[in-house]
Amino acid sequence: MTAVLAETFYLSAQEMLEQSRVQGDFFLSDADHKDWKELLQLGEGSTASDFVENAKNAGDSVMARLYSHVKNEEGRIDEQIDRETGAQKSAKTLTWSHANVLHALHIRSKLASAIESPLEFIQ
Repeated sequence: MTAVLAETFYLSAQEMLEQSRVQGDFFLSDADHKDWKELLQLGEGSTASDFVENAKNAGDSVMARLYSHVKNEEGRIDEQIDRETGAQKSAKTLTWSHANVLHALHIRSKLASAIESPLEFIQ
């Protein structure tokens, strides 16, 4: 589920990037974006491009944290990470855990390409 959290940040960044390409780099209202602004630590006067950057960075932070817990496990990703010790636990080497990581990285790659190519929309 950790990789799914990162993917959620990446997908929200994609959506905001698409909106800003249609509407221009608009300011984020508290009425429409209050929870996201708080979650992404965006202050008054934040724009859609600020959202995209912070959401991408939040996803990257989640993935980096996941990597820090599994990097010495020879590629194994178990079902859970113990919140106290950081050790992997529960069901061992779950296919869907690996699939979640790969899918999050795929979504991130599409986001990074879209950010670098301002004239292309994310498909």
